[in-house]
Amino acid sequence: HSAIYRRARELALQSTHVLFVSQYCPSGRLAQALRKTDHDIYFNQPERSPLLNRFLIRMNMVLTGFRSAYQRKKYLHAKYLIFTLKDGTKVAMTGSHNFAYAGVLFGTREVALETKDPAVITQLETFTKKKIV
Repeated sequence: HSAIYRRARELALQSTHVLFVSQYCPSGRLAQALRKTDHDIYFNQPERSPLLNRFLIRMNMVLTGFRSAYQRKKYLHAKYLIFTLKDGTKVAMTGSHNFAYAGVLFGTREVALETKDPAVITQLETFTKKKIV
C-alpha cells in the first residue's frame, strides 16, 4: 500500500491536465487515471537506462501504451507531478516516489511533498522547461 501513489491517482482523476515526470513509465491505477485526462509524460527512454530499469520501462510501456516525450540524453531521476484541477488550481507532488506501481508492490518506503504553493509549482515548471522539454 502506498498513500502517496493513491493520492497521486486521486488527484489525477480530479484533473484536467497532469504533467508527469519520473525515471519510470507510469503504471497501474495511476496510469489508468492518466489516460482519462490530458497529460504530458516524461520518463527515461529504455535504451538510455540501466538494464533492470530498461526492462521495467519497456514492460510498462507495453502494458500502458504510454510513450515518453523525454528526448534528452541525460538520465532522468527527477520525480514530480503537477496536477491542474478542474477549478484551475495547481497541485504538485514531488519526492522520492517513482509513481510506478512496481515500487508499491515491492514495498518501497518513499516520501513526497504535496503543495499548492505557487512558488514551488513555478520552480518545477521552470525546471521542466530548462531540463526536461
